[in-house]
Amino acid sequence: MSKPPAKYSQSVLDSVLSESGAMPAARLGIRLQASILDWVFVTLFASIVIWKFAMPQAFPNAYVELNSWSEDFTEWSFGLFGQNDLSKDTPMPQWSETLKDAMAYGQLMMFLSFWLYFAIGEAFFSGYTFGKSICRLRTISIITMEKPFLASAIIRAAIKALAMLYPLVLFATMIFLRFNKRRQMGHDLLSHTAVVDERYLSSVDQIR
Repeated sequence: MSKPPAKYSQSVLDSVLSESGAMPAARLGIRLQASILDWVFVTLFASIVIWKFAMPQAFPNAYVELNSWSEDFTEWSFGLFGQNDLSKDTPMPQWSETLKDAMAYGQLMMFLSFWLYFAIGEAFFSGYTFGKSICRLRTISIITMEKPFLASAIIRAAIKALAMLYPLVLFATMIFLRFNKRRQMGHDLLSHTAVVDERYLSSVDQIR
């Protein structure tokens, strides 16, 4: 029979994930660098898939409508500063209902892309994503000190995906850094995970 996963006390976790611990928690700066790399990678890849394949199937005229609206909005903007003959009283061009639905669909697809990307990376690739591997960071479970459980990865990925798309969610999850010694953000606390900096990693056997 395999052994049940080891569990660690709060004091031991604080020690292990401290600056001088066996698995020091990553600082905010390097985590933001990894997140920016992930954001660029997923945004570029997902945008191509969404606008080249998914959007034409669901909303065939979305790209044409968006271009038309962009041209009208640019002309309206110049009119505000007297750069063309457009009256300043002309109302700002609005999206059609079809275009609103298309953009909402695109936003949903982008969210799902981020969610799937983070969940798969952290559950099946030992806590790594593209950005984390470049910056030598790794997400671990604070219960086993190994890769996150699947359920934890799914929860963590959902919150992080929202943070990638909505700055207010990112700000809200960052607030929790002020209230714990392990440099855990909101999505870390809710999923019982932490991000460690492998540049300063010692053997996990030191804490067993």
